[in-house]
Amino acid sequence: MLSYPAKISKDGDFFLVSFRDYYGEEPVTQGKTYEEALAMATDWLLSVATIAKEKQEELPQPSQAKNGEVLIEMPESADFKPALLRS
Repeated sequence: MLSYPAKISKDGDFFLVSFRDYYGEEPVTQGKTYEEALAMATDWLLSVATIAKEKQEELPQPSQAKNGEVLIEMPESADFKPALLRS
């Protein structure tokens, strides 16, 4: 299964999540707690994979996690042969 590095940072009352393999430092989702942010990040990856499959687009190759990043695993429900979406 694919795992993408994510940066989770506190901003006021929220934890913001960014995936540099997709949008660099731009946050793509958030949560009120760290745990909620992790869950939202997983949901976001599933949405991206679903849209990519529908559009027959490739998913980016996951990069190595850097210091301060966590790996977010693509949900098992997205196990529709992601290798077919990548070259």
